[in-house]
Amino acid sequence: MSCGVVGVLPLANVETREALGLILELLEGCRNRGEDGTGLLLYGQGLFPQLFHIEKWFGSAYEIPQSLYELNLEHHPEALLGHTRYATRGVIQEENIHPVWAGFSPSQDRDRDPAHPGEVHLFLVMNGEVSFTERWVRRAEQRGINLHGSTTDTAGCAGYLLALYLEHRDLGEALVEFYKQAFPFGGFSILGLLLDGSDAWFLYLRDGMRPLHRAQYESYEIFVSETKPLTGLGLRYEEVEAVPPGSVGFCSLRDRQWTRLDMRKRLKGRAWRGECSFEYAYFQEPNSIMHGRSMDEIRMEFGKAACREHPPEKPEDDPEARVVVTPVPKSGISAAYGYAEQALRDGYDIHLGAIVLRRGGGGSETRSFLGEGRPEIVRRLRRKFEINVQEAKDAVIVNVDDSIVRGNVSAWITKGEREAGAREVRFISAWPPIIGPCFAGIAIDVGEPLAHLVAEFEPEELAQDHTPLEEELKEGFEHEEFGPTRFDAVGYVSVKAVTDILKKIVPGDFCTGCFTGLYNYINPLNIRGKPYRYAKWLDEFIEQNGVEMPDPQDPQPEGSAS
Repeated sequence: MSCGVVGVLPLANVETREALGLILELLEGCRNRGEDGTGLLLYGQGLFPQLFHIEKWFGSAYEIPQSLYELNLEHHPEALLGHTRYATRGVIQEENIHPVWAGFSPSQDRDRDPAHPGEVHLFLVMNGEVSFTERWVRRAEQRGINLHGSTTDTAGCAGYLLALYLEHRDLGEALVEFYKQAFPFGGFSILGLLLDGSDAWFLYLRDGMRPLHRAQYESYEIFVSETKPLTGLGLRYEEVEAVPPGSVGFCSLRDRQWTRLDMRKRLKGRAWRGECSFEYAYFQEPNSIMHGRSMDEIRMEFGKAACREHPPEKPEDDPEARVVVTPVPKSGISAAYGYAEQALRDGYDIHLGAIVLRRGGGGSETRSFLGEGRPEIVRRLRRKFEINVQEAKDAVIVNVDDSIVRGNVSAWITKGEREAGAREVRFISAWPPIIGPCFAGIAIDVGEPLAHLVAEFEPEELAQDHTPLEEELKEGFEHEEFGPTRFDAVGYVSVKAVTDILKKIVPGDFCTGCFTGLYNYINPLNIRGKPYRYAKWLDEFIEQNGVEMPDPQDPQPEGSAS
C-alpha cells in the first residue's frame, strides 16, 4: 500500500507545541496517501514518564484527538514519527494504525548482556508492504517480543528487526540483515526509532520501490514520503533530496552522527529495485514532484495518450450530440484535463464538465472501495459522490479515471448517469487494465465486480491486447448492489503508451507488475495461485545472499498491508 510516512528530528531545542504542529502539517500534506488513520510517536528525555508517547486516531491528521491538547507541550522532543494509513485491504482498526510497537523486557531474557540494562523498544512506520511476515511474527513471539496487538505486516517487520538487534547488539548489522531478508518479498520505505535504555537511534530503510525524501527546514531534519508536504512549507524542489534506492541510515540521537549504508555495495547481485509505476498514476499528490516533473503534468500525459487511442467520437446517428468529458474525482482530474486538451487540439467538439461531483467531508469513511462487505462500500459511494443531473441529461458522457481497479465506482457512476438521462456513458482509463493485486497498494478480492472478468484472461495475453476485455465490459456485468452495469464504450490506455511516457521520466527501471504481471518482488501470487511472474534477478539475489525462503502456505497477517 502507499501510506504516508514522516520523520522529524529537531536540530535544536524546540517546544513540543511547535514540533507537533510541523509534523501534523506534513502528515496533512500526505493526505492523498491515506486518511483511514493517523498515528504519531513523540520521543524525548524527560518528555514523558516513559520517554515516549503514542497517539492513534481514525481520520486525517487534522482530526486531532483531545488527548493531544492535554499533553505538556513545553518540553523539548528529540524525535517524532508520523503515519497516514491507506488501507487498500485488511482491517481498519486502531491497533493497525502505525507506528507499530515492538517491545522487549529484560526480565524475559535470561541471556541478556548486563551491559545493556533496561527495556528495548522499536517503533516503525512503513510505506509499502512485505509478504510472508507471519514467520517473523512467530519468531518474535518466541523471543518474548510484544507486538502490542498489531496484525499488520509492518508489525512482523518490527518484531523481526528487534529480534535481529537483540541477537547482534549492533544496529547496523541488524538493519543490513533485515534488508537482505525482506528485500525479495516487498517494496518499502521505513522510518523507525529504536530505544535501548538511555540510547536512542532514528533509522530509515528504502529499497527503491517506494519514494522517500529528505530536507532540512529551519531547525529540523525531515523525512517524508513525497515532495508536496515539503514544498508546501516553502522549500524549493532543489532543496529536497531523494533518499537513494537501496540505502539504510541510522542516527544516534545523543551525538546526531549519521551512519549511511549502501546495500548495493554490502549485498551481492541487484540489491535495489525500480520505482512503483502506480505512484505516477495515483498514489502521490498531483502537485508532488518526481524527477523534476509534477504528478499533475505526468497524469495529463497519460490522459492525452488515452485520448489519442480512444478519441471522443460523436455517435454515428447523432453528429450534433453534446459530448462532455468529465473527471471521476478526485484522482482522475489531471488525466481528464489531459484528455480534454488533446481532444480539443485534435479538433473534437467536446467540453469539460463536472458531472461526477465529490461531496464534502472526510474522515475514515472516504475510501469508497474499502469496507466491511459490499453494502458498506455502496453506502460510502453514496456518501461520497453525487451526479450533476442537469449536466448529465442528454449528454454523451466520457468519464475519465486514473485507473479502473475494482468496478464499484464505475458501476455506481454509470447507474447514476443513466438515471440522470445520459445519452451514452463511456469510461476511459488513463492506465492499462489492472491484471492482479500487487500486495503493495492494489488489492482485488475474488468478490470484486471486475475480478471474474479479468480472471478469464491470461496475464501475458491481457498485457499484450486488452481489446477483448474492453468488448466484454461493454456487454456489462452484474453488480450485486447496482444491478446490470453496461457501458457504451470502454477504453484503456495501452501498456506501450504508459511505459513510453515513464521511460522519459524515470531514470532506470520501474515496476509494471500491476498491468504486465511481471513483478519485481515475490508475493503470494507469484508462488501459489494464479501464476504471476517475478523478475529472475530476484532468484540470483536469493541464492547469492542466502535469503531464507518462506513456506508458500504461510498466511498473510490479518490487516495487511501496512
